[in-house]
Amino acid sequence: MSINPMFLSDTATLETMADKLSYGLQTTLLGMSVVFAVLIILWAVLGIFKLVFAKPEAKEVKTETAAPAPTVSAPEPAPVYSEPDDGELVAVITAAIASMLDAPETSFRVVSFRRTAKK
Repeated sequence: MSINPMFLSDTATLETMADKLSYGLQTTLLGMSVVFAVLIILWAVLGIFKLVFAKPEAKEVKTETAAPAPTVSAPEPAPVYSEPDDGELVAVITAAIASMLDAPETSFRVVSFRRTAKK
């Protein structure tokens, strides 16, 4: 890949590797500088927009009042385990059978099921 000398300021050809590396580094630094300059300008514009268009927040008036005495509440009861809804269980069983048989869920019907002891 060669660099077109028409784009160079002195129209000299780049012959050595050091010249090519120097030209690439200059181009990289110029490109990064332009990008960061534009980002800084955008940051400044957004900061100005924030000052111009933001609604001023109402300051809260802090009034000193005596802190109420801490109340002792009764401990919350432990959650009670309840059996899952049979409708949910039928839906899960139906989905499992449909997945196993690769059949749509409407091609069969779960009529009954029996619970077994947990291990």
